[in-house]
Amino acid sequence: MSFRHALALVLLGGLLPGVALARDLLVAPPDASPAAAPDGSAVAPWPSVGEALNQAQGGDRILLMNGEYGALGIGGADFDTAVTIMPRSENGAHVTQVSVANSHNLVIRGLNVWPLEEGRRRRLVTTQSNASQIRFEDLDIRGAPNAPEAYLDWTREDWTRNWNAQAVRLEGPDNAVVGSRITGISFGITTLGPRAEVRGNTITGFGGDAMRGLGDGSVFAQNLARDCVKVSDNHDDGFQSWAPKDAPSGTPVTGIVLEANTIFEWTGPEDHPLRCVLQGIGLFDGPYRDFTIRNNLIVVSAWHGITAQNAEGVEIVNNTVLFPGGLSHERPWIRVNPAEGAGNRVLNNLAMAYRDIPGAQRSNGVVVDTLREFRDPLGGDYRLREGSAFIGAADPDAAPETDIEGTARPQAAAPDLGAYQSR
Repeated sequence: MSFRHALALVLLGGLLPGVALARDLLVAPPDASPAAAPDGSAVAPWPSVGEALNQAQGGDRILLMNGEYGALGIGGADFDTAVTIMPRSENGAHVTQVSVANSHNLVIRGLNVWPLEEGRRRRLVTTQSNASQIRFEDLDIRGAPNAPEAYLDWTREDWTRNWNAQAVRLEGPDNAVVGSRITGISFGITTLGPRAEVRGNTITGFGGDAMRGLGDGSVFAQNLARDCVKVSDNHDDGFQSWAPKDAPSGTPVTGIVLEANTIFEWTGPEDHPLRCVLQGIGLFDGPYRDFTIRNNLIVVSAWHGITAQNAEGVEIVNNTVLFPGGLSHERPWIRVNPAEGAGNRVLNNLAMAYRDIPGAQRSNGVVVDTLREFRDPLGGDYRLREGSAFIGAADPDAAPETDIEGTARPQAAAPDLGAYQSR
């Protein structure tokens, strides 16, 4: 039978044997009056997400009607093709937590996730190690209901006790968090399972590390982290990795890609009492193998802008690593150990300094005067000024095909140094 013939049967109301159409299954909040005979329709919605999942097939959507759902726990949901859980209307469903265990092939999209009461530590979005291919999209995750408006006014006690929340922890394989907004939390996104995808998220106001990646083959791309507060003894990083403690000694973290991320230590008031001194990308406890770190913009005041220790086959290319406030400084640096004989490459970067990298200044740019080289660093514009000596100075064989904004490289005879390509 031709595809056209099969499609005609479906349009006419017929259905091929073994073919099921995707359905929308509606769920009512717990405080709604239960339907006598729920069937997932608007007039008789399922009374819980769990009961809707029991009726779902691959490709279905579970739509949450407007309301409060409390802590959402999902277990034993296993599908060949993805089932999507999402609000029926935008911003219409709120949960205090999401936890997924022993499940496979779910998309959880568009939920508001934050606690309603202060006073205890909590993890807001988690997957257990036996949950795979769980994808979180377009979530609004907050450490407190009013975090976007209030986090700059929080006291140390607010951060460490009243609204102490870790945003996302993904332990299983092939999990993802994409296009989500995370505000006013301690630690942002932590991934432990292999092949995690962390892409296009904004993390604003954090009291620990913005991102942590421990699983092999993971990708952290196009994320924005800004406004770190100092409220504990943690050495705060925009991104950090380390060899998992339960792995055999010497087991490397392998194949992580960090690309086109932006890490700003601070964008709030200059005299804020809790402003931290942030490290950019810190790979301190290895070993690390075959990392790719490219097209990232890092504006921090700690020494470690990008540091990779016990590294082999690590590529650090076309990053821009600067001191905040448009100031010139001797830090932050790019540093790799060992510098020679391990296949590490440090090329086409712009940074205030380089450490333990022989010949770094021949293959990279040292920024002496930030205000002279960039268009408006005080306003957050780190594109190169017209006439900068860094324009067209990059090694074309090492440069990525695009820059941090997706602009093709090169635009002229040769690509530029740093994360941005001039147009």
